[in-house]
Amino acid sequence: MRLVLRAAAVTVLTAVGVVACLYARIVSPGGRLGLAATAWWSRALLRVLGIPVVREQADDVGPGPYVVVSNHTSMLDICIAAAAVPVPFFFTSRPAYFRVPLLGWGMHLARHVPLDPTRPRQAAAALARLGERFERGFSVLLFPEGTRSFDGTLLRYRRGPFLTAIRHGIPVLPVYMEGVHERLRRGTLRLSPGEVRLTIGSPLPTAGLEESASRDLAQRVETWSREQQARHRPDTAEPDTADSAAAEPGPAEPATPEPAAPEPPTPEPAAPERAATEPAAARTPLPRAGRAG
Repeated sequence: MRLVLRAAAVTVLTAVGVVACLYARIVSPGGRLGLAATAWWSRALLRVLGIPVVREQADDVGPGPYVVVSNHTSMLDICIAAAAVPVPFFFTSRPAYFRVPLLGWGMHLARHVPLDPTRPRQAAAALARLGERFERGFSVLLFPEGTRSFDGTLLRYRRGPFLTAIRHGIPVLPVYMEGVHERLRRGTLRLSPGEVRLTIGSPLPTAGLEESASRDLAQRVETWSREQQARHRPDTAEPDTADSAAAEPGPAEPATPEPAAPEPPTPEPAAPERAATEPAAARTPLPRAGRAG
């Protein structure tokens, strides 16, 4: 019964959000009110779903614009970012989501950006058109992993979002979300209410950087994200994070085998009278190595 009520509440809330986005599109064609409607809908949705967001934020986060980059583990990521990141941003999403009734209509009315990562040329063209959004002071949310993680661990960060930031001279705003994968996993619609955490790092300037620096910038933000993950999940921390954080994870070291136990010496043939009186001592094996204590 609770599941039915929650689904009904989400449907009604989404319908109200579509109406709000339609009104915003008429009153404010530029998109500012549409982004406000997106943030309102996201906060209301998370409240209905029972998912509070705890935010940690660096002190030097200004009004933007930024290229906001975040890890990606769940369909809830965009809602959580819209509810908690303190700058208005457009987001990109696969074209299929824009065709979903109600949800897709609201995304279209709010002027969010369809982007298909499986078609590189179309994706590059969509990213190139983001310059107009930056010029009007809006930020854009991009996921450098390119897809959602199946198990909540970080995937390798691609350079595309950072190349976009460098080409437009826009700072990168790193964001890390923890606990979202446990709320709604990829490949399922089974929701688990509970708290999630969102961490916002310091903006990284890109003005004056060459396009070749995009890979280093991607690695830098990925390393920061892995540090946040290790902070929230101590069991995933690596022993020498200072030296190995930026390194490509390599194959595991082969386990060092334990030294084999020495073969017991062959006893010398005993005299007939000793063999009769001490049979147990002659057949007692030597203690095996490594088992002392």
